[in-house]
Amino acid sequence: MTMSKGVVVPPGGGRRLEEASGQVMSMKLFGRETGQSVTLFEQTVPAGSKSRQLAASAS
Repeated sequence: MTMSKGVVVPPGGGRRLEEASGQVMSMKLFGRETGQSVTLFEQTVPAGSKSRQLAASAS
């Protein structure tokens, strides 16, 4: 059995990318850290605005 290392990134933690629109994306886990199997991010969207990433994936 192969043992894997866990990754813990606290809320608001990770590499922050702020856009001019006020949206903030925190990169929690990069593909390079998981053998290209997973990339994980948390997005904060100001009240009343829409996420461009979610709108693009719905089209």
